[in-house]
Amino acid sequence: MSEYKNTQFTQSPDFYQLAFPTIDDMVNENKVEDNQSYLDCAGQIINLVDENLSLQEKINKQSEKIEQMRRNSSNENTEYDKDNSVSEHNKGLIKVTNIPEFASSLVIGLRAKIIKVIPPLLPAKIIFGALRLFDKENDEIGFTNCFTNIHDNIKEVFNESSDFDVVLIWFVNSWKLLNLLRQYSMNDDTCKSIWYEKNTEQQKMMILQNIHTESFRRQLETRIESGYNIILKKHIEIVLTPKIVPAILMHDETKGQNKNDKSLYNLLDFMASIYTKLKRMNADDTIIQQFFSQLTQWVSSLSLNHMLFRKDLCSFERAFIIKHNVTELGDWLKKNNLSKFCEYLEPLIQATHLIQSQKTVQNVETLCGSMTSSLKPRQIISILQHYTPSIDFEDDEPTPEFLRMVKEHLAKREKENDESLVRGTYIEPFNIENFVYSDDNLEDISIPPCLRLISYCKLI
Repeated sequence: MSEYKNTQFTQSPDFYQLAFPTIDDMVNENKVEDNQSYLDCAGQIINLVDENLSLQEKINKQSEKIEQMRRNSSNENTEYDKDNSVSEHNKGLIKVTNIPEFASSLVIGLRAKIIKVIPPLLPAKIIFGALRLFDKENDEIGFTNCFTNIHDNIKEVFNESSDFDVVLIWFVNSWKLLNLLRQYSMNDDTCKSIWYEKNTEQQKMMILQNIHTESFRRQLETRIESGYNIILKKHIEIVLTPKIVPAILMHDETKGQNKNDKSLYNLLDFMASIYTKLKRMNADDTIIQQFFSQLTQWVSSLSLNHMLFRKDLCSFERAFIIKHNVTELGDWLKKNNLSKFCEYLEPLIQATHLIQSQKTVQNVETLCGSMTSSLKPRQIISILQHYTPSIDFEDDEPTPEFLRMVKEHLAKREKENDESLVRGTYIEPFNIENFVYSDDNLEDISIPPCLRLISYCKLI
């Protein structure tokens, strides 16, 4: 304490003191240097604080800008949702601002990955929502332009696309659009009463009021018929045909041999894949029934055509194998509520019965009766002529006398088309006259962002 009592303090003229004691000339030189360093550090700290405050101010301003942008973005999304999502004020009408781009983006822009995430029949509903607004505004030019652009783009998809899913989804949606045009068309001489008889009072209020749709329906019918043929010939037949003979005529699992032979199951898996796609796309029974009617006829006719001219397929053992495979296919049809098409397999079943039957004079009447009622006379004769006796089951080939008696009995049948070959790749025309009523609420509609239509249309 005595040291500090003798110390004299004076104000230093060299700097401005903030909170430090004045040091007089008696203070040790080292202490002066230490205090000077301390003051230098304090000054640097003050400068850093100032800089930090300045930076913090900038950060706060940027944060305010970001928050404002976030609020603006939220408002835009809210407005978008109001315009493009389902709401209690929606009328299910679509205001198209750019018809060519709207049609192209919706039809050509619909990719397989988008198909998986949207309601499968939404495209048809969007199109019909646009047509309804053109009708409401009595804009026949707009209605015609919109339909024509949609129609032309669907035609391009059918003719040019190699993506089976894309072609199939537009076939299903074209059929949906056609039935909507029927159900909500103005009632005139071209319409059928069945189109309207199930309509509710609310649906009756949505019937088109100004534009007749006959010419548009005719164009769409033609496009659907063409699309059906293209799907079968371009996308299904080329895959199905090579599977038929190995699956139905050659696949043999009766003796546990050829365990690696999956040909029958490859055929069934392919048919199942088509069935699954159609179900997933909400295809109605009219479409599913017609597709599998055609596929079953192809399998049966191509298999039978091979049996008519191949001796290796007309033996007792092979007939047993073929019957087993045909039965497996029939069971698959029944499992999927397609049992009505088992009748197309009946000629194959009867062919196996004919091969396995006793070929004696005493049995001629039975062979020519109900046992072969689904086979034509020339087919029966051809199978008998190509029959290959089995050592274990029969000694001789059919005798000339037996064949003569069979021909005589078959001649008594009513005159019919007696071609031996069946038209294996013939396509039954799509039955466009069928009508499918829809109980869908036309106001229950949205435009998902993935369709990228926001720049070309608006839900009102």
